[in-house]
Amino acid sequence: MGQFIFRYDPQESLGKLRKDVKHAIRTKEKQVEPRNLIVTNDIRVFYQVVNENRLELFACLKDKQPANLQKLSQLLHRDQKEVERDVQSLVDLGIVKLKKQGQEIKPIALYEKIVFDFGANKVKEQERLITSSLGA
Repeated sequence: MGQFIFRYDPQESLGKLRKDVKHAIRTKEKQVEPRNLIVTNDIRVFYQVVNENRLELFACLKDKQPANLQKLSQLLHRDQKEVERDVQSLVDLGIVKLKKQGQEIKPIALYEKIVFDFGANKVKEQERLITSSLGA
């Protein structure tokens, strides 16, 4: 188990994404970014994708390793439908997988930890550019 990284990069742009996709098509590379990395230039993406409930859910999966979704809901003291929705969001991100075991479905954390990389140097550079453009 490694780490899953959410990276905020204000320099990331749609143009760069297009360039990366064209490169992938030209070189026939199947994946542009590693599977354990999501990069965004919009900080709101963090709040839409990963919230306190989902982080608590991930920690519970990693630490308690519940046998099924019902047990996970009980451990979290949350409604099972809400937990299932949050689990599915983490599955869609590739952070969690679901393993069918007989009649039950076991959620499994695929990483040891989730890392939030805000690239402090890049943020400071962006602030410097904004400040200098305002004449401050």
